[in-house]
Amino acid sequence: MSSSKTVSRNLAIVLAIIIAILLASLIGTIAYYSNLNRSLSSNAGASSNVSSSQEISTLQSQIAELNQEINSLQSNINALNQKINTLTNIVNLQEQTTLVNQQTISQPAGYYTYWDFQLQYAGYIVVYVYSSTTTNTYVEVVWNYNGINYDQSITVGASGSAAFPVLPTTVQVRVGNTNIFNGATETVSIVYVY
Repeated sequence: MSSSKTVSRNLAIVLAIIIAILLASLIGTIAYYSNLNRSLSSNAGASSNVSSSQEISTLQSQIAELNQEINSLQSNINALNQKINTLTNIVNLQEQTTLVNQQTISQPAGYYTYWDFQLQYAGYIVVYVYSSTTTNTYVEVVWNYNGINYDQSITVGASGSAAFPVLPTTVQVRVGNTNIFNGATETVSIVYVY
């Protein structure tokens, strides 16, 4: 298991524990002040049990402040839940970003066009060649991570796609041709799944 996935899982577990603690605090606060509010309501009807209207006003002010705190805690819980969902999606390779969207490129015979991307998570890259003026079109991905050198090339012909595993490092994606005499033009998209 990669260190990035372990960190993501550990972060998700820590966030879940924090949310559980915040929820327990929120429920306890709501229960306590609901009872206090009921007590105030019953005491308001019996003037002999209420020492002064100032005391009631002070308690109502405290209730309003605590309701604001409850709303703030709920907002924090919602933000943490959203972060947990995003991290869970990343661990399960359910997030994606389009790095190149149907770009038309050209190169001379025997050359390639390349893009460099700094990737944050382990995952894979899918390169789509929608069309090419040659059947000698290839896609190549090159990266280096902690002494691991990766360089793989897949021929996609006049159209096709190729997928490559990636780690969190700088990744170079190349689309080129192996023609001897004529150059080539391709329409390409690159999608990063993480």
